[in-house]
Amino acid sequence: MSRDLFRDSLGDRFDIRRFHEALLGSGSMPLFLLERHVDWFIAQEKDSWFIVVPMLSAENLKKYEEKKASQSPPAN
Repeated sequence: MSRDLFRDSLGDRFDIRRFHEALLGSGSMPLFLLERHVDWFIAQEKDSWFIVVPMLSAENLKKYEEKKASQSPPAN
């Protein structure tokens, strides 16, 4: 996990405080969980799903899509 990955992924949205929060805010965890957490964090910071898709594992993409669907207003 490097700051450059976050900066490249988030562009203008990169914030060093949020970077530290993503890496340290959940306490210690195995590296494979930290990687999933980072995928989730980056997805939350981005607006468009089509930019987020390459950054997510299949499991995290499903969770992201479910969350977005639950936040969308009902279709008329």
